[in-house]
Amino acid sequence: MESEPPELVVLLADQDTRRFVEAVIERGLKRRCLPPVRIEYVIDPMKDSSVVRRADALLRACVRRPWPRVVVIWDHHGSGRQRESSTAVEADVLALVERTGFPRDHILTLAVDPELEALLGPVWETVLDALRDIGSQPRPEVAFSALDPKASLEMAAVKARVKLAPHIFSQLGGRVSIPALKQSEIGGRLSGQLETWFPRLPAG
Repeated sequence: MESEPPELVVLLADQDTRRFVEAVIERGLKRRCLPPVRIEYVIDPMKDSSVVRRADALLRACVRRPWPRVVVIWDHHGSGRQRESSTAVEADVLALVERTGFPRDHILTLAVDPELEALLGPVWETVLDALRDIGSQPRPEVAFSALDPKASLEMAAVKARVKLAPHIFSQLGGRVSIPALKQSEIGGRLSGQLETWFPRLPAG
């Protein structure tokens, strides 16, 4: 018996991003901020630049009715087009995906500028607490840099003696405040679009 097709397809460039985003969305589902949604995560092993260039090919297997909603996420600074505005690249990727057949209003493209770790700015204190607990070390006192968020996280992880890996990003996604995460531009856009596509079920 064939499984039901996904209602939401999320294309990402690596497992770190997938595990973080998946953990955050799962919390929204468990708290019933979203109704039950069948989700398929697609990982491109060729990383961010390939997602930007080949999103259409990577999603072609998902082109079927009823049309799923599609979210494409990548690090802008790994895209090979970081000299351009993230908005322009998002528009190009949206057009690329639309040409495969997906309706335009079913597509959300998100270039995280400069990279995934930028989402951690509004929840940085919680991230430091989580690294302390995971590493069983004193809380790493590292300031967050919006210019180089990846270096901020890496330095904090070193001080906490935590080796960054996908399961660590899953733990971070499971602990950070979702309302605070929405304060970031990407977090706000992602949550707002998911809530529009999949409205909360009425109480009772």
